[in-house]
Amino acid sequence: MITAANSEVRQKHASMIVMNSNPVAIGINSLRNDPRFVIDEKSPGTKSGIYSYHAERVAIRRAGNCEGGTLYVVRLANGRGRMSAPCDRCMTAIENAGIKKIVFTTNSGIAVTRIGVSNV
Repeated sequence: MITAANSEVRQKHASMIVMNSNPVAIGINSLRNDPRFVIDEKSPGTKSGIYSYHAERVAIRRAGNCEGGTLYVVRLANGRGRMSAPCDRCMTAIENAGIKKIVFTTNSGIAVTRIGVSNV
């Protein structure tokens, strides 16, 4: 959680990839663009879009091969863990990287998602 506190973004996220019980990469979300200068191509005249590098994707890039690994994601707000479920773009990156388990903070604790396992 201390790592998430180091984020420069309002929504403070950090992630860690673990392989065979060993941490292999850490990612912290950080600003990618100044939001004042990003124009949403889908809605001309509006300023929106992705302004930050997401912690999950940063950790995946740093890890290289993370096939079969576990991704931990935490979001801090006022010193407490908050909902940090990966967004759709991060989920695609997680699946493409071969990560098999995600553990993330929620507003009331933690949640675990297993990739490639049927929930039926």
